[in-house]
Amino acid sequence: MTPDQFFATYGPAARNVCHGTPLLASVCLAQAALESNWGDSGLTKRAFNFFGFKAGSSWAGAVLSLPTKEQLGGGKVVTVQAHFRSYASPGESFRDRNRLFLTLARY
Repeated sequence: MTPDQFFATYGPAARNVCHGTPLLASVCLAQAALESNWGDSGLTKRAFNFFGFKAGSSWAGAVLSLPTKEQLGGGKVVTVQAHFRSYASPGESFRDRNRLFLTLARY
């Protein structure tokens, strides 16, 4: 997907989700573009997960299980099967990102 196609396709959802919050749709889209390889990652195509969010024990939504690489102590890299959050739409993914930014103290 080209940058123009990415912004045309996902821009409206980002603007809708960010409207009325202190978070900028442009920053949301920039992060989504970088982390999803302009919407071409398998995780984005299969689960609308633009940010690589894993499904931890507190996640109650849908899950997609995929192999991913994890770095262990000493720099060793292994492939593991991981559970990622799965969304029904781009807007849900953007909304979840915003919720994390607005509620987690580290942000």
